[in-house]
Amino acid sequence: MKRSEVLLMIVAGDQTPRRDLEGLFPARGRATCLATTAAGALVLLNQGMKPDGLILGMKRPDETGATVLHKVREAGLPALTAICADVADAESLERLWALRPNVVLVRPLDADSINKVYEDWSQLI
Repeated sequence: MKRSEVLLMIVAGDQTPRRDLEGLFPARGRATCLATTAAGALVLLNQGMKPDGLILGMKRPDETGATVLHKVREAGLPALTAICADVADAESLERLWALRPNVVLVRPLDADSINKVYEDWSQLI
């Protein structure tokens, strides 16, 4: 079911990808909420924020960003989730998929991969 106001939470400490994502989604009619740390995202979720989508920057599968995904699931939020990560090998990629995101985007991000996520998610939310 589509809504007129779709909230996308972006959790990224690195200025470049966050700036790129922030620029892409609002320009396409999506509201964004930025958190520079996983802890900041958890505060927003604990205060009742209910994002429709979550893009989470992670350098490794065992980072605290996984806690954000677990919080979204515990709260029963139907948010679509994407992990943006630096992946060096198949084992790291498997550990990221074990967190059960909807999509894993491998850095460096390019416009095509971000646009594909946007197009896919536009049909769902």
